[in-house]
Amino acid sequence: MSIGATVLFYILVFTLCVLVAAWSDLSRRPYGLILAALILSAIAGFRAYEVGIDTAPYLESIFYQYETGMSDWRMTTFSDGYGQLTRWILSINANATFLLCVEALITNGLITARLWDFKDDASVAYMIFVYVTTAYLQTLCLTCQYIAIAIVFYGTRLLERKHPLLFILVVILAMQLHSSAIIGFLFLIVYIILKRTYTEMEYVLKVISLLLMAGIVILSFRKLVSAYSNYMGNESSVGFMVFVQLIIFLTMIIASNTLHVLRDSEGRNEISANAEKYVVIVTLLGIIVSAGSYIVPNAGRIALYFTLFSSVFYAMSIRNLQGSRTWVGLVRMGLSTWFVLYFIYVFVVHDSLGVMNYSFV
Repeated sequence: MSIGATVLFYILVFTLCVLVAAWSDLSRRPYGLILAALILSAIAGFRAYEVGIDTAPYLESIFYQYETGMSDWRMTTFSDGYGQLTRWILSINANATFLLCVEALITNGLITARLWDFKDDASVAYMIFVYVTTAYLQTLCLTCQYIAIAIVFYGTRLLERKHPLLFILVVILAMQLHSSAIIGFLFLIVYIILKRTYTEMEYVLKVISLLLMAGIVILSFRKLVSAYSNYMGNESSVGFMVFVQLIIFLTMIIASNTLHVLRDSEGRNEISANAEKYVVIVTLLGIIVSAGSYIVPNAGRIALYFTLFSSVFYAMSIRNLQGSRTWVGLVRMGLSTWFVLYFIYVFVVHDSLGVMNYSFV
């Protein structure tokens, strides 16, 4: 397809996904969201191998490793965990499109399943709208990393349910696929900070945990700098956009009632209240980590683990808007326009991912 035809195709697909997600908002059933996940997975899975700059070299390396059984890769570098995953998928059906479909189902399935957790606090349709305009097309290129991102993103529900040890195991699992998943331990830091402390011993344990996690953050940063050293000559992956994102974030904080998590404690359980507070902090953390691109080029890839929560944050903010009907309408229109402009700027004008000439396999 030409660029114009590709943009029109994406608009139609994304509109359809938002509409079927709205069905879940109305019915309070996940069927519309499941359908949206299947549509997005089909577009990613049945794409031609030249869609996405990394797709062709990824596939060549994967099949080289699968056919030779050698631990080294031909065109690029992957972890042994990702090698085992792809070998298992290809052992079922040694077809590249089948592999892409399974990977897309894992990624979009985990992401949309996590979004469903916030159905009582945010519009499912708006969460899908933000996801498809900001993150989805990246999954057509950064395939391996996005599987790890989706695993960590889904795993954060364990923190809300007070299972930090299980979350640690999930992060370790994701690290077997992509080393950048080590940054997922930062979610644990936020959890420890937000966790209520009732006894002196719990307070001491919290302080010790924070000191230990600070050390892990330092080690993680060194590991990530090493992992992305081959990108050092590239242009910053964020540029001035990080400042615009911060302005939009602060505007929605001011315009909405998002920070007043416990405005009405009746009818709200502790998990829901903590989750909303958690989303605000993690979204801000994503913007801060993105700013690291001015120091370490492509640090924005590290921030992807946090920026997925922006889909939840902005959908929550829209629901919590305060003021007159005219003011609320203007803010909603302005925010939606921003995401459309973001999509045009990042994916159409600066198509660094090679996704603007879509075609089916």
